[in-house]
Amino acid sequence: KDTLVAIALALKLKIQEIEPLLLKLGYCLSGDYSRDIILKACIENKVDVGDTNILLKKYNQKTLNNK
Repeated sequence: KDTLVAIALALKLKIQEIEPLLLKLGYCLSGDYSRDIILKACIENKVDVGDTNILLKKYNQKTLNNK
């Protein structure tokens, strides 16, 4: 999931482009989890991977590179 989200962020894909791919792999970006809400917002706002990780870390969430 994280790899696909990182690729989506790097390629500036739209959320409508990434969600079907996530679903095919058995994942989704749920509105029930803080981390997924942050990831979805970053994709929608075309935030880069580095800034997404900073934001995840700020909210005590696992970063995309697990650091």
